[in-house]
Amino acid sequence: MLVVFLALGAFVGDILGELLSPYAPILGRYGQLGFSPVTVNLLHLVEFTFGISFRLNILGALLGGILALFLWWK
Repeated sequence: MLVVFLALGAFVGDILGELLSPYAPILGRYGQLGFSPVTVNLLHLVEFTFGISFRLNILGALLGGILALFLWWK
């Protein structure tokens, strides 16, 4: 449950950082998190490609995560 709470806090912080970035330019910095696509071929019958990438507003996600952690402890 804590992981879900932190993810939601980071998501909300990311959105707030995006909205406030015209007024505070430091909130406009982004970071990339994830891994490149990997292809798994099973006997040339089935082929799967896995990959995920997140583009997060670093400061907004960090502040949102800290706020979520604070609210979790309350």
